Amino acid sequence: MSDMKKRLSKMNSAWGKTDTGFEDVPAGEYEGQVSNALIKPTQSGNLRVSVSYVIADGDHEGESVWDGFMIEKDGMPFEMGMRFLKMWIEKLGYEVPDLDELEDTLQTIAEDAPLCAFRVTKKDGYTNVRLTDVLSEPPERDEEEEGEDDVEEEDVEEEEVEEEEEDLGDEEDRLALIALAAGFGLTDEVSEDSSVADIVAILSESEIDGEDLTDEEKGLLDKLGVKYTKPAVKKTKKKAAKKKATRKK
Repeated sequence: MSDMKKRLSKMNSAWGKTDTGFEDVPAGEYEGQVSNALIKPTQSGNLRVSVSYVIADGDHEGESVWDGFMIEKDGMPFEMGMRFLKMWIEKLGYEVPDLDELEDTLQTIAEDAPLCAFRVTKKDGYTNVRLTDVLSEPPERDEEEEGEDDVEEEDVEEEEVEEEEEDLGDEEDRLALIALAAGFGLTDEVSEDSSVADIVAILSESEIDGEDLTDEEKGLLDKLGVKYTKPAVKKTKKKAAKKKATRKK
């Protein structure tokens, strides 16, 4: 006798006394809740939606019965099974999803555990369960909660766009500042790799004659807080003589 058989023989008495604790649910009408709904492959590899119900009252309260919908056969979509699955989802009061969202819908149904009536039938050793009525409605869901993920995604996308636009603006400012610094002979202090902050600091330490600036350049310096000299306004009828620009060409 092998070691395995010896070990099993020692458990033989307990094996004989052990009850399965489960009686097959007889045919009939029942009320219960959907306790599970998920997609899983069969032994042949085809996809099937497995559904289980827990009986809510009577002699078989707490016991489960199972049903299912084949949605794939021989590796191909099984339209009849899909049709019955769609009808089941709609009857429970849920919107039929796109196929790529089917798992989420089935999970929601299982979590909601709707109360329903169903008929159990027996034939040729097989047990079939047919949903006959729905005794509860899906819980109301706040539209804001349902769209919360979408809103968050939209916010993230908007932030990314704003950051991209801000980065683009910064780069435009940086290039304009480099050109401006070069025009004032600051090529030793400012290079093509200088940042906006570095150039602003250098320009702030320099005496920039406002008469040498275009309106666009003045606007840029004003935006960045860089000060430049402004010509004094003299109260005289005679036109003040302008000092020639010293800006390099």
